[in-house]
Formats: sequence, structure tokens, C-alpha cells
Amino acid sequence: MWWAGKRSRRTALAYVGAHVVRLAQGETLVYAATATDPEDAIRGLADAITLLPRGTRLQVFVSGAICRPFLIPAVEGARDAMDWAAIAATLVEGATGLPSDSLVWMDDGQSSPRFAVAMHPTWQGHMQRACGSMVENLKPWWVLAVDQVRSSGDSRHGLAVFDSDALVLLVAEGGTYLEAQAYPLLDEDPDALLRRALITHDLSPDALDVVRFHHDEVAGVPVNAALPFSTGEAA
Repeated sequence: MWWAGKRSRRTALAYVGAHVVRLAQGETLVYAATATDPEDAIRGLADAITLLPRGTRLQVFVSGAICRPFLIPAVEGARDAMDWAAIAATLVEGATGLPSDSLVWMDDGQSSPRFAVAMHPTWQGHMQRACGSMVENLKPWWVLAVDQVRSSGDSRHGLAVFDSDALVLLVAEGGTYLEAQAYPLLDEDPDALLRRALITHDLSPDALDVVRFHHDEVAGVPVNAALPFSTGEAA
């Protein structure tokens, strides 16, 4: 997808949201905590990785509030990565609500519209300070669901991912994502939020694959091998 790196025996998996931290090693959850705010979550991550053996590498997955998807339409004259990066910078604030200097990656999975993700620059700095050189790769948690759906050849109308902070909604047609949006999970019932978000697309939740973050995991339990920190595979 956006980031390279294969999982190995010496690789641990971390999930970080604005109020949640998880750490798994060898398909077992070794740390699970809630946080009062994003800074507390980063401190929790820094504490969690002290549990890992020396030399362990770390794959970090973050919530849809931290890394948000957006689409870049076809632009005449765009020729190379530098052109697309410049175009993305002009779109990211309006498309995601994140600052224009956010870190942006683009996916090679589809060419029109281009599929991109933006990460708040403050979070990027937080991750670097908390984890240092341990980080093997960093990606949104919802990317795991996207990759699984792509590998299965699923031809449904898209994907809805509920993580600890956001609903990430990706509406597709013929295997191409045509809308990508992250909605904050506030006080509204998550399923009601999904139904409301789908009204303009004339779709029901049954038309999409749905993935949910496992809020009740505790240290010592096994994690889902295909979709770590989830309640199960896309369904």
C-alpha cells in the first residue's frame, strides 16, 4: 500500500488513537490502555514499547482521526510525483480538515482519482519522539482493511471502518474508490452515523464491508492475525 515492510518475529504491532493505545507481539496483546488526550496516548505508547525485547521493530497503526483519506481528481499536466505532491498540498486542508503542511502519501492502487492519505504534522513529530528508530513503518489502521478487501477481489460498494476515533468511509464502484471521508466518532451512535453518511449515495450499510475496532481487548488475549486489533475480518 503506502508503506513497505513485512511483519517478522521481531516485529511488534502498535495501535494509537487519540484516546487508545494497544501493543501486540507474536499475535498476543501485551498492552492495552485508554488515554485522557492525545499527549497521554503518546506517553502510553512510549511506556508500552519499553516492554519489548531489545532489537524489536515496530509497525504503528493510527486512527482515522490522525491519518485521513482523500481523493485527488485527474489533473491535466500532472506528470510525476513532484507534480502530484504539489497538487495534494493544495487539496489536503479542504479535503481532510488537516493543515496544508500535513504529511501526504499517495497510493498506487488506483490512478483516477488518486487515493491519498494525510497525517497531521504534529502527530508525525509525536511518533518520532516516542518510538525513534524502532518504527519499521507507519500507516492508518483502516489501510489493513483496504488491503484485505483488495486481496480478496471483493466487488461490493465500498468499505466502512470504525476505529477508536473515526468512521472511515470509502465508497467504491467497480473496485475503484470514488469517495473517501473520515467522520469523527462523537456522541452519535456509530451505526447511525454510517447510515446518515450513506444517504447521499443511496446505499445501505449492508452494501459495504464493515470493520470494527475491538474496544474491549485486554492484555494477554490473542489478536486477530488478519486484522490486528479488530473484532474480525471485513464482513
